[in-house]
Amino acid sequence: HVKVWISYAQFEQQHENYERMREIFQDGDRHFKENPELKEERVMLLETWRDTEAKLGDKEQLEKVNLKMPKRVKKQRKIKITEGEEEEDAGWEEYYDYVFPDDTSQFKNLKILQKAHLWKKQMEPNNNTKP
Repeated sequence: HVKVWISYAQFEQQHENYERMREIFQDGDRHFKENPELKEERVMLLETWRDTEAKLGDKEQLEKVNLKMPKRVKKQRKIKITEGEEEEDAGWEEYYDYVFPDDTSQFKNLKILQKAHLWKKQMEPNNNTKP
């Protein structure tokens, strides 16, 4: 649980064992990164880590943590209602998701999109290059 990671790191901070504190935050970040369904918990851990580094005044460490911080994006998903044997559309739902800079799964979709644009450009009549 995220609170265990945070409490453990804060314990080490109180005993001025800052290197161990950073190791715990890094281990926690790796743990939540391996479990993509725990994005909110990862954000909580990173925010606590960032705030801790800001209090300690170590600009280099603070910058390292800031590079790990996600972007919050608004997304939509279709809502389906199941009544008995039938499934019906119930509209769309907006929700917020987090996109982490080191998340490689988001780049797979980007590569497909880039290839599609390249293919479209190559298929234009005035473009004589082969795919």
